[in-house]
Amino acid sequence: DLKAVFGTVTQSKPLYLHQDDIKNCLVKGLKSDLLKWPMTMCTKCNGSRTQPFDKSWEALSRTLRSRSGLQPGDTIRGKWAFPYSTRCNMRNVHMYFVKAFGCVIRSAPADVPTRIGLSEFSKAIMLGRCHPDIYLKFGMSEKPDDQARVEGSDLNVYWNTETGRCDLATWFYNVNGLVVLAAYIPDNKAFIRKHS
Repeated sequence: DLKAVFGTVTQSKPLYLHQDDIKNCLVKGLKSDLLKWPMTMCTKCNGSRTQPFDKSWEALSRTLRSRSGLQPGDTIRGKWAFPYSTRCNMRNVHMYFVKAFGCVIRSAPADVPTRIGLSEFSKAIMLGRCHPDIYLKFGMSEKPDDQARVEGSDLNVYWNTETGRCDLATWFYNVNGLVVLAAYIPDNKAFIRKHS
């Protein structure tokens, strides 16, 4: 996504990273450690095992960002990006966000990763099967300025006060106006009953 939005990044054409604790941090290349999550996956899983997921997301991201006029309530057709093997590629997009969301959870402070439990994320990746508790929602947002951006939100976790378990965890990912909401709802039936 960074390469798609910003092109080639060099020392003379750098990026700047902004986080809560870091402002205007110079990034001289796309392979910079500043752009990577802490070591959360083995090299094989982050490489060859999940490369099809990355490629499917790259194709869908490119297609949706190039379509003008997407409006709230519009239906996104997987065939726009994947005229062949649509179902397989859309599963791969789901799996891309299982991987990314798992990395976000793993990078969260304190006891969040152990309280949420990443074994189901790992199992989904190892088996190449959709995670039953991950939901994605796509939308378009207006850019508040003319700045190109690729950004992720902080992880938001809502804990059940009675059980101490996670009721809901959300993460937003924005690629230059294409916004994806990834939601982890481990007991979705109970959550919907409680919040409807």
